[in-house]
Amino acid sequence: MQFYLMGSLDDTIAAALVRHGHKAHRAGEAVAGGNEPAAPVDDSPAEVIAFLQARQWNLVTTDSAWLRRLYEEKVEFPAGMIIHLLESAAGEDGAAIDRLFERYKRLTTKRLYTITGSRVKIRQLPGLPG
Repeated sequence: MQFYLMGSLDDTIAAALVRHGHKAHRAGEAVAGGNEPAAPVDDSPAEVIAFLQARQWNLVTTDSAWLRRLYEEKVEFPAGMIIHLLESAAGEDGAAIDRLFERYKRLTTKRLYTITGSRVKIRQLPGLPG
């Protein structure tokens, strides 16, 4: 799987994703090429989700306000998942990603995985059921 790291996330997150066999991308790396869209200009949920869907990427973020807007605007994300680091702390984010993949060997699309200091909560993303 490939993940887009939205915001200023610690490098340990990218390292943890790579350790688990995934790829991590940041906004500076997301350059338009061929038919692929450029990185989102603003952080509106609709624009970010359209960008992720076009590239078939998932999302890692610490932005709770952005996630609230995603649910309020009912933006559908039918083919991806979001990992939300709720209690982000420098140097500990990589361990949080490790906990996620130790507990859930295969992540499910259309889900929001919220990682706190002690647990992982799963919620369905807005859009079609299932």
